[in-house]
Amino acid sequence: MYIYNMRVQTVLHELTVLTNQGLPITLKLAIRFRPESDMVALLHKNVGPDYVDKIIIPQIDSVLLRNIGQLRPEDVYNNKEGILNKIMRLATEETSRKYVTVDDIIIRSVELPPLVQQAIEEKLVEEQVLQRYTYKLKVAEQEAKRREIEAKGIKNYQAIISETISEPLIKWQAVQATQGLIESNNAKVVIIGAGEQGLPVILGNQWNAPTTPPPADSPASPPSAKSPSAKQPPVN
Repeated sequence: MYIYNMRVQTVLHELTVLTNQGLPITLKLAIRFRPESDMVALLHKNVGPDYVDKIIIPQIDSVLLRNIGQLRPEDVYNNKEGILNKIMRLATEETSRKYVTVDDIIIRSVELPPLVQQAIEEKLVEEQVLQRYTYKLKVAEQEAKRREIEAKGIKNYQAIISETISEPLIKWQAVQATQGLIESNNAKVVIIGAGEQGLPVILGNQWNAPTTPPPADSPASPPSAKSPSAKQPPVN
């Protein structure tokens, strides 16, 4: 009599697969499975206790060899578009048709020959650099379009302003600005109607700037009491 374990079990498995270019790829897997309780009698009768080596692993290997053999090494290494996950789901479904249920196939690692792995990694770096430059070009194009739209907007704005601004409006705005300056506390002189076309002229603090008086003439020095050239009276 043999006692079957009905709990979820895990078996580690390693498989080497050839890609469409003939390069070997080693997959290290962890397979989680359990026997179906209502199929244990048939499992024991038709397969036996070593059903893992007779059903689960051969069926999974068959699916992986058939599907991965059609892929490029870089697609397998990068798991492009989740291709390995899809293959593992397919292997899970096909293996679960015979007396057991495979809950999951976990990819622990994907190993390539060192030179192939290095070449793939260098290619990935180059693709990332290319994508970065492409992104920068798109940003530059968007910035150029933004500046073009901005320039057109400024041009249209100036055209509208030039059509709507008239000479009376300019004079009215000048009068309003003059009134605001007059009401401010800053010292100024406003000459109404002295500018071109009768616009006010505003003079600021330069009229209040102090001027430096010219230096006063120095007073004339008093005559000396004795002159060295004066004659002294004779002494008797």
